[in-house]
Amino acid sequence: MPSKKKKKRVFEKDGAQFLIDEESLEHLYGSTLHYARDLMRQSFVIVNNPHAENSCGCGTSFNLRQ
Repeated sequence: MPSKKKKKRVFEKDGAQFLIDEESLEHLYGSTLHYARDLMRQSFVIVNNPHAENSCGCGTSFNLRQ
């Protein structure tokens, strides 16, 4: 069965680039994306997501508002 390719968008700020598919963009629109680095990890963290009902403490996952 052939895989269905998702359309992706590229965003860039201050020399950093990231890709996001159109479906995910719908859930993240209006959010702020931070690159966090601490002793345990380096990752992108989603903050101030207007579509999130609640989120995990690490900022990498959330539940959508119903």
